[in-house]
Amino acid sequence: MRVTGESLAVSVAAALLTTLSAARLRETGIPAHTARYLAGQAVHGQVSAPNHGAVAAGFTDAFHTLGLILAALSVAGAGLTCLALTPRGEVPPPHSGFQEADDGRAMSDVRRGSSA
Repeated sequence: MRVTGESLAVSVAAALLTTLSAARLRETGIPAHTARYLAGQAVHGQVSAPNHGAVAAGFTDAFHTLGLILAALSVAGAGLTCLALTPRGEVPPPHSGFQEADDGRAMSDVRRGSSA
């Protein structure tokens, strides 16, 4: 199940990176179909020389945006985890490892049968 989640996350990140890169390339005047193709090639690490500058700038901008989105998701996940693990109601004192019987003797003395 964990591998499936990781595979899905990588796929979504790659799709988002491609989409953001293509949008940035379209802003530079590159036609939409060419921008999508170049963005897909950039995500796979194959950038053609004539468009290297525009693709590098678009990919870098998209990578920064994706990093900010993932950072925000991480902060949200940490907050939700903190809320989920916070105890509700009265919190008992931490266990010291030493218990006393009702009469004040240590539980280890009670188990051994010794009297105080």
